[in-house]
Amino acid sequence: MRLQKASGWAWALILSLGAAAACSEDPGDTKKDAATSGDAQDAEALDAADTAVDDTADGAGDSTVNDGDNDQSGSTDAGSIDAEETVDSGSETSGTTDVVVGPECTTAADCEGKATPKACEQIACNAGKCGVALVPNKCCENAHCDDGQECTTDTCDVAKTSCLHTPVPNCCSGKTTLLKAGFEQGLGDLAAIEGPTNGNVKWQASAQRVRVGNQALYLGNGCGTYDNTMTVDGNCEPGAGGTAISSLLQTKQLQLPKDKSTQLHFWLWLDTEPPYSTTLPTGTCTPSCPSGLSCVSVNGASQCLPEKDVLTLSIIPDGAAAQKLFDSTQIGKTTAGDWQHVVLDLDAWQGKSVRLQWQFQTGTAFKNGYEGVYLDEVVLETVCPVAGTLCTASQACLDDGSVCTLDACTFYANAPNKGFCFHDASPGCCLVDANCNDGKPCTVDTCKSGACVYTPDGSKPSCCKPSVEWSEDFDSGVLDKWGMLGGNSVDVTWHIDPKAGTKGSQALVFADAAGNSYADTSLPSGTGPTGTACTPPVKLKIGTLYNLVSLQLNLETEWSYLPKGSYQNPPLGTGKKYDHFSIGVREEGVPGAKIEPLWSSDAIAGTTNGEWLELTLSLDAWQGKSVAVCFTFDAGDDQVNDRAGPRLDEVLVRVACTKPECLLDTDCDALSCPACEAPLCTDGTCGCAKVAGCCQKATDCDDGDLCTADSCVSGTCQQSPIVACCKVDTDCGSDDACLAASCDLGSNSCTQTPVPNCCKQDSDCKSAKLCVSLSCDMTANQCKETPLQGCCTADKECDDSDPCTSDLCIDLKCTHKPSGAPGC
Repeated sequence: MRLQKASGWAWALILSLGAAAACSEDPGDTKKDAATSGDAQDAEALDAADTAVDDTADGAGDSTVNDGDNDQSGSTDAGSIDAEETVDSGSETSGTTDVVVGPECTTAADCEGKATPKACEQIACNAGKCGVALVPNKCCENAHCDDGQECTTDTCDVAKTSCLHTPVPNCCSGKTTLLKAGFEQGLGDLAAIEGPTNGNVKWQASAQRVRVGNQALYLGNGCGTYDNTMTVDGNCEPGAGGTAISSLLQTKQLQLPKDKSTQLHFWLWLDTEPPYSTTLPTGTCTPSCPSGLSCVSVNGASQCLPEKDVLTLSIIPDGAAAQKLFDSTQIGKTTAGDWQHVVLDLDAWQGKSVRLQWQFQTGTAFKNGYEGVYLDEVVLETVCPVAGTLCTASQACLDDGSVCTLDACTFYANAPNKGFCFHDASPGCCLVDANCNDGKPCTVDTCKSGACVYTPDGSKPSCCKPSVEWSEDFDSGVLDKWGMLGGNSVDVTWHIDPKAGTKGSQALVFADAAGNSYADTSLPSGTGPTGTACTPPVKLKIGTLYNLVSLQLNLETEWSYLPKGSYQNPPLGTGKKYDHFSIGVREEGVPGAKIEPLWSSDAIAGTTNGEWLELTLSLDAWQGKSVAVCFTFDAGDDQVNDRAGPRLDEVLVRVACTKPECLLDTDCDALSCPACEAPLCTDGTCGCAKVAGCCQKATDCDDGDLCTADSCVSGTCQQSPIVACCKVDTDCGSDDACLAASCDLGSNSCTQTPVPNCCKQDSDCKSAKLCVSLSCDMTANQCKETPLQGCCTADKECDDSDPCTSDLCIDLKCTHKPSGAPGC
């Protein structure tokens, strides 16, 4: 077909209509409306143009050709005009121009070089026009991935040009969300009622701990506790005159549907005073204690004591009393440093108008130095009765195929054998590298095990160049420009020890002059030495790089050589820490700048056990600023201060294009390891190492001990002693003092042999001798003989050396009769 004498303005209109038609459900309607809005000549031109552009426009609707809009590749429908065709650039007033339009192609091969496809497209010939079409099962943008399903989130992995269809949890037609609070703007639809003695402890939006977004709701004060004697102005030290804390958080009145199941769920982070079971022996209460009370033994008597520092969630039906749904004693009053998803079944209140209420009460002013309560993502919604949403103890959740979701059943706190499959998304988790694009040209953005990793691009010299900005090995013997702060001891200070370094060289120590310990008896009773040493100011680089401080640390304290599991500092969970080493950063040139925490010995259970440990810590939070790195040690008290204390060597502030993947084993928790292996940090790299005592079969548990039976029970090795097995004589015991136990090394079994002349009572002693008394020495278990006075067995034993007597032994007795000898 050939379009004759089309004017310049008409041609422009034709092209614009081609783009518009691509977005229209009925391109014919667009043509009709445009034709009736102008004169007959316009309509005639448009009608003729329809044949030229309508097919191409339609192609956008079925993803067979480009839609004509400008895109990243720069290809448009205008670009498909044949080079032999002419388009006059003159205006309408300059006359008309012949536009030659004809078939460009019959196959895609005819279009080579006439269109520029994207990675997801291919060159195509459609109705005689060259263009591009989507490659089957490929995508360039999210819009290409719509599968028409309401309950999937459709996204395009641009790097792989493939679609991802992620199921939307709890999705169904008619689902209703009655309340949703993310606390990005504060309390939102919730209202707080603080107790009259709460002081500075209140519900407030906080960015300190967040499940998703930028804020969560926190009950506490500016010091990160719910102790109302602690204030920021008072350096967050506990004071006197504290009071009990009581706080309510309530929703507005909510109408629950009468024909649908409803659930409330929220994320909870909790750190409060531990339950009685950690400090008091368990009692035997009959009947058992109700929720919120614990059975303990006090002075030998069992009783139910109400727990302190408890968070309670209740539902308050209109016109009725509050009914408890959940309290924090059900989870041990702590979420162990992580967020926990709490979900409640509200089926019992269908069709009722209710209010939901969180209440936190300490009961006393004691032990309120814990961090407190955080809430995030509070949602009240109806439940979709679709396959795969509900679960029980015997029916687990289906795997949704995503590494970024948890597929475990979340059980209702008030219905323990009933749960819901949320497939909770892990915050910040990624599926593909494209999810991690930070828009910075000097980073390599990758998705590793579901987490985004942004690495400076060391291949571009303009992006990053490694360098050492400042270093100190203490070999000079002087602390030039170092700052010493907060010391309270004359004898125990930060100073250079000539032989305390990694190689017997010089090092920075906090100790007495001899470098032996940090004990100082001159301080007041109960007081231990403390002090801070700060490096000279160092200007940190700015850009796509890593600012790092690295050092060698040797730390021997009262925590040394103890099981790591026994570390709790402060020992009572609140108050002052003992033998605590910390590293902080102070911005220089800022009046009143405080030392901001960077790392502390809490991460290593308070000690390196006298060994050297290399630390590498990030200073990127202070990029572009001049800072001092500060080292603080506080003994806390005057007990067990006879240890070597902290020793530092090889301190460097440097720029790096890469940094260690890990410092501690806990940095590798995201790594997925095979059965019986656990994440381990080795030389700055995460890997998997065999877990001691873990097993899959009994042979994994061989401990080399002939006298133990090795077995694998529920993935854990168990060694049970083999009865009567022995390796040395001392392994064999005997309950009979007259039997000697010994080990037969041939059979590894115990044998017993009689002990000569052994006895346990007088009657055990036997003898052929007639003139002795037999008895048992109960201390040595040996028989002893005692001669009987006047007893005899032969005449010669009766000789009295008297010539005038005849000495005879008669009936075991000596008899002396006159002999009748001359002269007698």
